[in-house]
Amino acid sequence: MFYNGPIVENLDDLPYYDFSDFNLNSYKFPEKLEIFISKGCPWRCSFCVDWLTEKRYRSMSGERIYQEVLFQHRKHKTKHFRFCDKTINGNIKAISDFSDLVIGEHSPPSFSIQWSGDAMIRPEMTKELLSKMRQAGCVGLGYGLESGSEKVVRDMGKQFSTQLAEEVIKNTHAADIFTSINIMIGFPTETETDFLETLNFIERNKQFIREIRLTYIGCRVLKNSLLYDFSSRFNLAKTDTDFWMTKDKGNTYEERVRRYEIACQHILNLGIDLRVNSRSAKKNVKATQERILK
Repeated sequence: MFYNGPIVENLDDLPYYDFSDFNLNSYKFPEKLEIFISKGCPWRCSFCVDWLTEKRYRSMSGERIYQEVLFQHRKHKTKHFRFCDKTINGNIKAISDFSDLVIGEHSPPSFSIQWSGDAMIRPEMTKELLSKMRQAGCVGLGYGLESGSEKVVRDMGKQFSTQLAEEVIKNTHAADIFTSINIMIGFPTETETDFLETLNFIERNKQFIREIRLTYIGCRVLKNSLLYDFSSRFNLAKTDTDFWMTKDKGNTYEERVRRYEIACQHILNLGIDLRVNSRSAKKNVKATQERILK
């Protein structure tokens, strides 16, 4: 069930985040805060339902983001901001303006911060913009690549090419920004060839990727997603969330587990940090697999 309450159209009208009910010093990293600067996502990926729950995409302006961050920095001495949005670059002008303000001549001399978040792969993520973002304190970006196959990326509904993805990943690394990518194994239209293309993509770009985030057993068919509502379009014979299969039975739960295990070992062999379901698995990925499979 989705909440259908009123939508705040202009996020700049919202008050500053209030953390007064929390003793931030009791947390493991009191110098860090997690905040949102936007709602929703501009894209409509076929496996996702997040864009349904938050309706249309809305973003704070660059000025409003800057004032929020400055306020929290002064009040809590926050040094690192984690923007928890679906994407922090849905509004390129906002993130560019925010960066300009942080490094601008009117910014307080003592205002030294770091920030990170997830971002979309898009052509506006140029060397120049990424360099400016880094100068403004951006230390980490996570991209929802999901696949190294051009066909699968298109079937997912993503609006970039794998060639552009390689360019953005390289530019992010060159800007000295920690570069992480999401990979989703076993999308319904993913063949063995597509899977191998993803592994090849990772290997080609291993020197530019610091971390890969992998979802255990790969793609899930969530109710109300386009995969679920238009299952025949994606050749699905069964739409169970985790145990779905394609009509030709070439893509099953067992097959996705097999590909997942191959991908994990491949990533680790390349020396890339690996996260599974948001948990670090670099040194003990086999134990992680065995624990989940029990």
